[in-house]
Amino acid sequence: MAKAVLTVAVKECWRCKQLLKPEEEYVWRQAITAVETGGLVIVNRYELMPYCLACTAVEEQRETAERQRKWWFRFWCVVVGACLLTAPYGYLLLAGAIIWRVRWKQKTLATERRDV
Repeated sequence: MAKAVLTVAVKECWRCKQLLKPEEEYVWRQAITAVETGGLVIVNRYELMPYCLACTAVEEQRETAERQRKWWFRFWCVVVGACLLTAPYGYLLLAGAIIWRVRWKQKTLATERRDV
């Protein structure tokens, strides 16, 4: 009887380094694989790397939080710019926006604590 040797390429999750079995599902995501520095230039190298489903969910959540942070940064830049252009009433607008943001953040944190 002839014997055959089968080789299977084993992949591992780029984030948690767990081995991914061939029958398991995984997702190819773009990741930074190298950072090169030379003088004043920094070059990031990106490649498609395999991620397990749990790490994919964590990465998507992190990307969503980052998009939300960027949105709020742009919002506050517009509010401060509008306040500078509409002085002296702009200061009232800025104070109102800050108070609204603090109250909204307190309410959000209270509901997150209650849900946990």
